[in-house]
Amino acid sequence: MSIVLGYDESPGARRALGYSVDLARLLGDTLVLVYADEPPGGVRGEEFKAHFDALAEIGRTALEHAVEKAKAAGVETVVELIDAKPAAALLDAAEKHDARLIVVGTWGESPLRGAILGSTPHKLLHWSNRPVLCVPAEDKAVSTVTAVENASPTVKVAGPEMRKRPKKANRSKAE
Repeated sequence: MSIVLGYDESPGARRALGYSVDLARLLGDTLVLVYADEPPGGVRGEEFKAHFDALAEIGRTALEHAVEKAKAAGVETVVELIDAKPAAALLDAAEKHDARLIVVGTWGESPLRGAILGSTPHKLLHWSNRPVLCVPAEDKAVSTVTAVENASPTVKVAGPEMRKRPKKANRSKAE
């Protein structure tokens, strides 16, 4: 099996790379690194070719950096540089490589903005029949907290303060 990662060297993608490498190493999966970008349509002359070549070079460089990190962790990689819209390219790569998971970084867009503009993570969450892991870029203003601190009031978490308590005695109907 494999894990497919959409990678473009953005802060979210760099953080997603770390998660993907760790997961691939733990699961013994191949990490499929995908860079996808489709040049704007309509222009098909020299400008189009120059734009296309520039995008391809950016993608090759980004993927080389990701391959280096994965190899350093002992993770096997496959590289896909695809001329297509990112969400469609990731879905196709996941199908082609029988991915157990698609991983993408996020830019920190609001859910409304992602829904209106159609962000790649938003599209994947709605179109994919495979699990999708969306990894946010780290925000230095936000500190990491434990699950206990984030727990909903309705969630009970076992900890030292929640040791077994004696059960209340059943009251008899005679009382």
